[in-house]
Formats: sequence, structure tokens, C-alpha cells
Amino acid sequence: MSFLGNALVGAYGKCNRVDIARQVFDGMPSEGYSLLECHAYRKGYVQKGDVHEAFKMFYDMQQVEGVKPNAMTISSILQACAHSTALQQGTEIHAYLIKSKTECNAYVWSALVDMYAKCGNTEIARQVFDNMPHRDVVAWTTMIAGYGIDGHGREAIFLFKQMQQVGTKPNHITFTAILSACSHTGLVTEGWLYFYCMSQDYQLTPRVEHYTSMVDLLGRAGHLDEAENMILNMPIEPDASVWGALMSACRIHCNIRLGEWAAEHLFDLEPDKAGHAVLLSNIFAVVGRWDDVAKVRAMMKDGGLKPEAWMQLNVVNTQASYIPSRGQNTPSMGRNLCNAAYLG
Repeated sequence: MSFLGNALVGAYGKCNRVDIARQVFDGMPSEGYSLLECHAYRKGYVQKGDVHEAFKMFYDMQQVEGVKPNAMTISSILQACAHSTALQQGTEIHAYLIKSKTECNAYVWSALVDMYAKCGNTEIARQVFDNMPHRDVVAWTTMIAGYGIDGHGREAIFLFKQMQQVGTKPNHITFTAILSACSHTGLVTEGWLYFYCMSQDYQLTPRVEHYTSMVDLLGRAGHLDEAENMILNMPIEPDASVWGALMSACRIHCNIRLGEWAAEHLFDLEPDKAGHAVLLSNIFAVVGRWDDVAKVRAMMKDGGLKPEAWMQLNVVNTQASYIPSRGQNTPSMGRNLCNAAYLG
């Protein structure tokens, strides 16, 4: 029964049917619970993003004799707390670890750092980091990313240098974290330094996420020509994240030419995402091209493409902002949406 129960609970969890997974789990005799089944059930809630149910499951596990949350379970629940910015629940997990004297592996320590950082408490995240008995590249990267998320680019750079000094070799994810930190803080010179450092010092070939971070960094700082040149000279095909970073920068700096260029590629790559059309409309609205705003919105309506709840365009006092909508994404209409702006 244990194997079958675990398989059923895990399968329903992966299919986002945690309601059925719960029925299967509750229908099992308590003495038949295994840690694996509890973990499979909990994982379903984590994947669904229901941190409260995952947290309840964590306490339910403690009531079953012979079942104790292990490192895999705890790190996963901490990850759910981080994604949901559920600081209270994450803090309670931390308290449980201390009270129960549970032995934490590197993944649990890093999950704690990540949870506190993503919940906006980098001070405690750093305390946890400093108290780690051993810091591997995952731990260093997590703390660097935490500083970046909170806008502490200088602290992220200082920590990166410390990591180098102790001999921990950064990986691709580490460079994604430090480049993102530079982007959020506007550290253009430092961003270029770390981008070139990847290949020159560590023989790491930049991936699309590193180019995305650089385009975002250059775009935020208003260096749109450099961002354009970087995209044109990429040795790999730019994906939607690259074009999205450029388009967002074009909205900030009112660059119509590059905004339309980015939009055309975005509509080709992700024609069903209304957010791209809304962003293009915003760019037109900011510079007062109301006819083009109307054309884009008309094409959205004709193509059956509706914005999601948080992204419907609202034009007030010559500014574009987002207001709630009940719309959902619907079928494709391709680059016709972008071409509508070119028609006189």
C-alpha cells in the first residue's frame, strides 16, 4: 500500500489535483503513512503554491508516530515560503529546526537564507549565512542573489569578492545572481566587469540569462544603444526574456524605435501573451501616440487577446497604468499586432 499510495499522491500532486491527493492521503491508515508519501503530498501543495496547506501538512506529519520531516521536506516548504513571501511560516520552520535540533544539510541552510532574503529580511538572511558550518557555491550564490533582490548591489559585490578569496568557484547561476544585483542597483561598469569575468577568468560561456541581465542592466541605465548592440552580437538566439528586458527599458526611456523592434520579436515568440501588447501600448501612450494605442487595443480585441487580471491598460492624464481586469490569454495573432502601429 505504501508504494501505491505514494504513487497516487505524487501523481495527483504533479497534476495540480491536490484535492484528490488529499483524499487519497486521508483515506490511508495513519500507521501506513510513510515519509515519502507525506513528502509527495506536501510537494503537491508546494507546486500549487499553496503554502498554507503545505505548512499544515508539515504539522500533520509531526502528529504521525515514526514520521519526522526530513531535510528534503523542510527545504521544499521553506522554498514555498520564499516564493509566497510567507515570513511568519518560514520563521516558524526555522524555530522548529532550532527546537528539534534537526541536523541541517547545505540545502536547508541555503533555503533558510533564500526565504529570509526573498521575504525582505536580508539582515537575518546574512546572520543565517554567517552561522552556516560550511558554505558551498549554492550558499554563496543564494546570499548574493538575496542582496540583489533587496537592491543591495554593493553588498552583493563585496560578498562575491569574499567568495573568490576563500576559493569557492562561482558557477553560471552565481554570475546570473551578481549580474542581476548590478542591474537592480544600476552598476553598469561592474556589470560589464563580471560579464567578461565569466569567460576570461572562469571559462564559463555566457548563457541567455546572462545576456538578459546585461540587456536589463544597460536598458535600466538608459544605455539602449549598447543594449541593442549586445542583442545584435549575441552568439545565441535571443529569447523572450531578452526582448522583454529591452522592451521594458524602452517604456522607461520612451524609445519607440527599439520598443517596436522588441515587440515584433516578442509577438513572434510569444504571440498569446497579452502583456507584450499592453507594454507596447504603454510605450505609445507615454509619448502621446494615442492613435497607435487605439490600433493596438483594437487588434487585441479583434484577435481575442485579453490582458490578465493585473495588466489591463488604463490611460489617465496621458499616462499608462495597470488596472484589474477579468480577462485571460486567448489565441495567437502574431506580429499583426505590432504592424498595426505602422499603419496610417
